[in-house]
Amino acid sequence: MTWQNILIIAGTALITGFVQHCVRSWFPPQKTEITPQPISVSKAPVFVTGESCAHNRQDFLERLAVLESRTGHLEEKFPVAAREITAAGEERVRRLHQRIDAVCASIEGDLKSIPHQIISILKNTGAI
Repeated sequence: MTWQNILIIAGTALITGFVQHCVRSWFPPQKTEITPQPISVSKAPVFVTGESCAHNRQDFLERLAVLESRTGHLEEKFPVAAREITAAGEERVRRLHQRIDAVCASIEGDLKSIPHQIISILKNTGAI
């Protein structure tokens, strides 16, 4: 290695150090602060015991019983509501078929006279 190479490496190291110093002065590191001060330390929570599980299960079963008693009457109303909806739907279908039958009857009468009218027109125009 020559003196020139050593000087280039040393110069590069000095310039790199200067650039790092400038960057650090332009962008100072942010201080992180832990709050609350002083730090409060507490014991870990107590682990679940079999007794607390049994107590939680009993509370759950009581709440479930209350919900079932409040919603039990709904099961009786569902079949009644379903029958009412079905009956209303059947009534709408019956009225719709009556209207369709009435329209078909009026069109059928018109269709029976159309062939005679066509033949008359063809005879009058001399096409037949």
